[in-house]
Amino acid sequence: MRPALVIGFCCACVLASGQPKEVTSGPQFWVGYMTSIQFSEKWSWWNDFHFVPTAFGVVRTGATRSFAKGSATAGFARLWLPTPGTEVLNRWEWRPWGQVQFVLPIDSRHSFTHRIRYDARFRQEVSFGQLVENAYTFNHRVRFLTSFRRNMPPTNQGWIPFVSLNNELLVNFGRTITYNTFDQNRVSVMGGLQMRRMQVQLGYMHRYVQTGERQFRAAHTLVVWITHRINARQLLQQHGHEMDGE
Repeated sequence: MRPALVIGFCCACVLASGQPKEVTSGPQFWVGYMTSIQFSEKWSWWNDFHFVPTAFGVVRTGATRSFAKGSATAGFARLWLPTPGTEVLNRWEWRPWGQVQFVLPIDSRHSFTHRIRYDARFRQEVSFGQLVENAYTFNHRVRFLTSFRRNMPPTNQGWIPFVSLNNELLVNFGRTITYNTFDQNRVSVMGGLQMRRMQVQLGYMHRYVQTGERQFRAAHTLVVWITHRINARQLLQQHGHEMDGE
């Protein structure tokens, strides 16, 4: 019940408020490359890189423990953010993070994915529009993602086309949070192709981000994501056979 109450509260604050809001809009481009390196049946190592010009860059890594219908991941991230009022990615953020994710199949072609992620955000402090060296502000952020996916019939090569509908709500809290409990909301429609070890996605995302007390930005975003799954056990076995052959 608590996540639902938080989501409802934040949506009510943003959508139902009668106070005037200043909303700007514009296009964005988001490219992402993700890898999952499988070391055993239950353990893998996650890495991802994302870049949105004028918005953020992030390099994230973490250890993943898989379960029957889900997984749990914990790790660390390094980000480059714009200084408020600019589009220059010169503000640092250090971010320990963790998440739990569940995949709930409906049938052989349809499934839901639910993910809850926690970000511990240490962002470089800004004073009078200038970055302060070796000083950081801290706040918590929780992210609630729900995704619906439909797989299409496989191609002759065995590849699986799919479409997905996704919504993620990001919520801030902590002593430094005053007006922006709502951080942003991301709604996307994606089309993709699942190959043996790689997944490619192309789609549209609407990012609604709070940038000030009554200021918001609606970003119309073209998204290109590539996910690469690597079986380290198989690679090690192959390398061992090659060494034996020498």
